[in-house]
Amino acid sequence: MAPSPVEEIIQIRPGSDGDAAKWPGAGLRHEAPDVYMKRLASRWMQDRGEAISGRKYILNKLPEGYALFGKARNKDPNHIDRYLYGHPVYKFRSVEEFYDHFKCLMDYGSAASCRCIGCMGGRKQNATRGPRPTRGNVSMRQGASSSARAQPIVIPQSQESRECLPRSFSRNSLTSPALRQIHKWTVPARDPTPEHEMIDEEGNPDIFRRLADRLKETIVMEEPIRQYKSFDWIIDRTSIGPLLESVASNPSFVPRLGEVVLFVRGLQDHQSIFFNKAKQTFMMWDSQMEATVALAQWEAGVVTETPHEPIDSADLIHEKPKSYQINYSGFRIEPMATVGSIEKHWSKRIAHVRMHAIRPFVLYREILRAIKPKDYHATVQAALTVMSSISLFSPFHFKGLWPEATVFCRGIFIGSELIVVGDTIRLLPARDQESSQVWDVVKVTSIKMKMLHLDARENPEYEDPTSDSTDSDRHYDCCIHVDGIAFTRDQSRAWGMGKIPLSSEIDHLPEPCKDSGDWYHLHDPARRWKVPFSRVLGRHYERVAIKSWFAELGNVTETQRSHGFAPINASQSIADMTISDTQEEAGVSKGLRGVMSARTFSTQRDPRMQETGGKAWFWANHRVEQLDLHEVKGQVVSPYIHGKPTRDTTAWRRAMNIRERGAGHRPKTVGHAPTHRRGRPPKAGTSMLAASAVGSALAEVQATSGSQDEADASSEDMTNEMTDDVTMEDAPNVVEQERAYIDPSQIMIISDDSSSELPSENETL
Repeated sequence: MAPSPVEEIIQIRPGSDGDAAKWPGAGLRHEAPDVYMKRLASRWMQDRGEAISGRKYILNKLPEGYALFGKARNKDPNHIDRYLYGHPVYKFRSVEEFYDHFKCLMDYGSAASCRCIGCMGGRKQNATRGPRPTRGNVSMRQGASSSARAQPIVIPQSQESRECLPRSFSRNSLTSPALRQIHKWTVPARDPTPEHEMIDEEGNPDIFRRLADRLKETIVMEEPIRQYKSFDWIIDRTSIGPLLESVASNPSFVPRLGEVVLFVRGLQDHQSIFFNKAKQTFMMWDSQMEATVALAQWEAGVVTETPHEPIDSADLIHEKPKSYQINYSGFRIEPMATVGSIEKHWSKRIAHVRMHAIRPFVLYREILRAIKPKDYHATVQAALTVMSSISLFSPFHFKGLWPEATVFCRGIFIGSELIVVGDTIRLLPARDQESSQVWDVVKVTSIKMKMLHLDARENPEYEDPTSDSTDSDRHYDCCIHVDGIAFTRDQSRAWGMGKIPLSSEIDHLPEPCKDSGDWYHLHDPARRWKVPFSRVLGRHYERVAIKSWFAELGNVTETQRSHGFAPINASQSIADMTISDTQEEAGVSKGLRGVMSARTFSTQRDPRMQETGGKAWFWANHRVEQLDLHEVKGQVVSPYIHGKPTRDTTAWRRAMNIRERGAGHRPKTVGHAPTHRRGRPPKAGTSMLAASAVGSALAEVQATSGSQDEADASSEDMTNEMTDDVTMEDAPNVVEQERAYIDPSQIMIISDDSSSELPSENETL
């Protein structure tokens, strides 16, 4: 269909729930969708505020899987009734009916939060009706309060770096001082409770304080961390196992759930990104036009959904053929919004992006080299603000000898990245080393939060030189370390007499270190190297990833075009890219200066730093607080919005009580596995970032598979869990996740800038 010269073609955004299997059979015929494409385009441009008076618009196509069909009436053959097919459960009779669904697909890339007439089951939406359960989200009981909607499971739970960490563990530290004042008046006052039963505003006990009190009585204690009174822990523990398995099976360059990345939106199948070394900037190659064009602006966003299909190094240059559409085979990214502000409009401009259009945020300085900092996209500036923040992810084991204790965690969020046990991480140079290069890496074997001076309140002679007058009633000190096996490129600092480079075949050299120069043991491999979290630069990416991210386009000449030059999206597209093979271009030091600069910026600009006494790091309870997120995938995740609570804890407690009594359990379905239509993958579990804890609890009460006996058996398995090695491969099937609630006035975070070699016995929990 050739558009008229006065019509401007509007490109639709990828992502659709359309299914050709829903098209009608015989009796209806295909109709040209011109009317739909024109009216949808005009209304969409008006809603976006981009319509120009007198100009006409038309979509380049309908969303994937949708088609218009018509049927002549029996009594009046000249009158044709037209219907738009492709929706999973509905056929649209007009543009007006379809527009709400269309706009949801354009705004969010999926129909998970759509409330159009089709997704509402054929009923027109009612403004007074509460939020309706939608596809892909957990259900909510009809009688639940609207304030109880969608508090997602806080996935990657809390982590970050430098010496002195703020004492803030309070959720209210997430918001501006003005909102905090609102919170002070809106949070209902609790009756005084015993110190060992300290709870937060939602009634969740301070698990660390309770474990410390028990340690005081027993002197020696070791046990798994369980929080049966925490909504989030109960729901999260079934989701963390699959997440960790996915992380372990993917290369380190694959973005993880909850990470902050740089991305370019709207890249078409025939377009690829390459690095123009002469101009020190990224550009785009269009194989249809056979020309280079300016690249859209780099944005920063949070990964809220990962692909349902495997990712490998071939996807770094141009995506391989996928079985599903981009909203299932790509990454769902929600742009970063300003930290400390209640205005979060950027986060609503979600994008579904392929792997080759994504770069790690730690490389922002190299990627945005040709752009002045004042011209960075607003989302990039917001992401820079959180680079000096941390949150621990999945504390699962407690071990103590009074008056000290250690909490073992499965991961830690440091700035933009998630570090888990099993990763190979790069370290910032020590003070006595050249500061322009990364020399050392560590294969992570454990991540620990150390609780010190638990008897400080009972020892009047104890004085901490780092404390101030506000710390007189604090309970204990904390520090975070990453332990592992360290390797170095500096031969002069190598361990052993021979100082022979390690062999990648026989010396268990980490995968990212292979093919990147000579490496040596930094210490006795039978021992473990202890590193403060503030020295962690980030993950060590595979060499092929670094080279591919900065690949240049080959010389495209007229001669090559006339002799069958292969477009960049051909099956062998990597051959059209010139990939530098120098150590400088693919070295381990990429991102070093950028991360150091970003952390300085964050310390100065993050409003939460000032609320914690000017500390250099902000320690959050969980990832949602760390990034100051209000909504994820259309679900409310912040505990307070405009000073009002978003979770109905009374309903949750009621649901948990029912669950504990064993009500509502149904046996597992027996028989053949269900089949799935092409174009839509099997329905996955609820996203850890966007799940509703109350909805999950209520849904589990109503329709949880498995019996109470199975739940008891699972609990027994956790009791007997072996914790000799904290590795990704040894992670148990049922993994626990903990939300740490510590009174900010009763904790002091201490620093430890020095790395040290520790005996390997610290590795046995």
